[in-house]
Amino acid sequence: MKTIYYYQTFCGLTKLFSHIQDIDVVIISSIHFGILNNQSYIHLNNHSPTDEIFNNVWYECEKISAQGVEILIMVGGAGGAYEYLFSNFDKYYPMLKKLISSKSFIKGIDIDIEDSVDPKNVEKLIQKLKFNLGLEIGQYWTEDDI
Repeated sequence: MKTIYYYQTFCGLTKLFSHIQDIDVVIISSIHFGILNNQSYIHLNNHSPTDEIFNNVWYECEKISAQGVEILIMVGGAGGAYEYLFSNFDKYYPMLKKLISSKSFIKGIDIDIEDSVDPKNVEKLIQKLKFNLGLEIGQYWTEDDI
């Protein structure tokens, strides 16, 4: 059995440090894309992933990654992330690639699609992530498991 934590409210991971052996995966949630003042941008819960409010998030994730916990980043969920991503892939994909490349402890992506999308676009995204970043694209569970 895998123990997976979704880390979205950013209340800290320090309580997990005492039982790190019980944790398999932490998923940082959630990356979206958008346009503000006619500028395309990437955001993690309404802030740039490089905003200083996430300094502790990245530090704690790097620390537990060094202890064997797999760190993933979730892209999508509610909010139209894929509508933006696929509408201007050449603009948004490099932002995602840069973010993941800057955090060597991120080992994979949870692709949470809640939009209507063309499966060919999803396949293109997966292939580019595998090729550009060497990320594992896997599946932890299906709806049938829930």
